[in-house]
Amino acid sequence: MCQKDFEYEDKRLKEYEAFANRNITKDETVLGYRDMNSRFLDAEKLEFRGSLRQEEYNKRKTEHEKRKKDIESAWHKNTKNRVKDLKKGNRGNVKSPDYYQRYSLKELEYFLKNNDRGGNSAEYNSVATDLELYNRIAVGDKEVEGLGLLERLKESCQHYIDSRNPTFTSGKIRKAIITQLSIKVNAEIEKQRNEYSTKPNETLEEMRKEQSDENIVAAFKSHYNLMYQVLNGNMTLKKDEKAKLDSNMEEVLKNMMKLKVDENQSNTLSSRFFNSLGWASNKPTMVDDKDLDDDGKEYKNSPLKKRMYHTTNPMLIPVLDPKTKKPRIDPKTKKPVMKRKENAFEETNQLLGKNGGKVYYGIGKAGKGIYCAVKSNAEGSTDEDAKKDSLSYGKDSGAVMVKMMLNGNARIVHILDAQNKASALRKSFPKIYNVLENTDGRSGVGFDDALTMHVALYGYNTILSNGSFNTNNTVTSDRKALSISTTTIVRDEFGDLDKMSVNNLI
Repeated sequence: MCQKDFEYEDKRLKEYEAFANRNITKDETVLGYRDMNSRFLDAEKLEFRGSLRQEEYNKRKTEHEKRKKDIESAWHKNTKNRVKDLKKGNRGNVKSPDYYQRYSLKELEYFLKNNDRGGNSAEYNSVATDLELYNRIAVGDKEVEGLGLLERLKESCQHYIDSRNPTFTSGKIRKAIITQLSIKVNAEIEKQRNEYSTKPNETLEEMRKEQSDENIVAAFKSHYNLMYQVLNGNMTLKKDEKAKLDSNMEEVLKNMMKLKVDENQSNTLSSRFFNSLGWASNKPTMVDDKDLDDDGKEYKNSPLKKRMYHTTNPMLIPVLDPKTKKPRIDPKTKKPVMKRKENAFEETNQLLGKNGGKVYYGIGKAGKGIYCAVKSNAEGSTDEDAKKDSLSYGKDSGAVMVKMMLNGNARIVHILDAQNKASALRKSFPKIYNVLENTDGRSGVGFDDALTMHVALYGYNTILSNGSFNTNNTVTSDRKALSISTTTIVRDEFGDLDKMSVNNLI
């Protein structure tokens, strides 16, 4: 495992932690993966190898061991009553895998966490933390992420089973639990693989019979789910199967252009793509401004831990003739005479998802989406730099700036990795790539309009790109990844800045 592997593991784990640890109950612990999973600990050890970093690694190792003991202790305490209730009426042999056949994956997690031998082995905790991660992450609209997590859990289960030949009762119980868990995990993997493989053909046939909006969207979602698994290495297709998927999804994407978009959305494939995926309808999390401070809960749980700023300038609208109520035409240019709206409140409300509005996907060099300015990693870079950069896009009176932060729903990719993934997509699925790339065209020189769609196929909803020396930019395609302050900054009629509650914008 190399440095790049650790960077990926750490980045993705921060996203998982931000999602799973934000609203944990009193009976739960924070994710134990960082401190107790061998996959992460081995990657971290390689990352910090070498005499120059040995002291830092030793400090981390000590912290891991301390938290491991605390988490295990909490596990035993929190699951005691749950396991006691689960055992009621089960009179089988606790040393046999059959005893645990009746229990779900979540219930088996309780059994694993409750089993106490005065300290768990690394192999045992890898199973427990892989299972915990799956149960906490692969829920709701993140179910598509489950197959990859199950594959890791399968690997950890098999490693534990192969490394154990217990003679004592406690060891036999542990192996029995994990053996049954392995059986269930393998069955779930097979079930999910089968569904991801067969659903696209079923929905495609329905779409061909009747090209209704519902059938087109269903076909898109099933093809998207299969693409996600293939592109992330969770499923492998033969050459002819890949070619078939490429052609079929090309057909679906072309049919998507028949779908309507909201009146205040752009008439583009990007709008239809994210509308069909459901991301355009997701709403952000609205939070108090103080929650985005360094000691605020949103900051602590953010995978990026940087405040982001988005400014909307009042739109240009036609000047209406007072008599005809039609747009006035400039006699010289023969084009409508335009003026700025008084403010950008309506557009800001759309961004916030007020009244059920879908996202307007703005243009930019890293794809269509919600663009924000954020301070860079350069020494001396500050939030003021990011604010200044953001406000440069809203110089007129009535412009509105909102402050936000990425939360646990964010799936972040750097611009260079995003471009590499787009290139990989082009090689493996050229027809899909071409439809995404060419349907809307490019908004201008250097604009990669399709990039947010390309990386969305891999599951990413946020691209982090380079801006100036002191600022970077983010572009997000799913508002669910954003926690937005209820306090905004609005330019007054003289161009000065005042604070205004977002609730007063309606």
